[in-house]
Amino acid sequence: MRRLIHEKGRIPPGQYPVPPSVFLREESIVLLEQITTIDKRQSRQYLGTFDARQMDAIRRCIEISIGQAIPERENLP
Repeated sequence: MRRLIHEKGRIPPGQYPVPPSVFLREESIVLLEQITTIDKRQSRQYLGTFDARQMDAIRRCIEISIGQAIPERENLP
């Protein structure tokens, strides 16, 4: 995860904002368009988990990133 700010102030559909918590000091963004597999040995420490609501939102972002879902349009003309 890393901190990003979209130029229009909105977060693109392939990114999921994560608020500060016990395991994360600053607000961050999960970059779901950049998913990669790592070996367990590469992980330095356990940070925490997402709840079911967050995982549903993350699943939706992944579907959008791989073209399996169409993001809703907020302001239709």
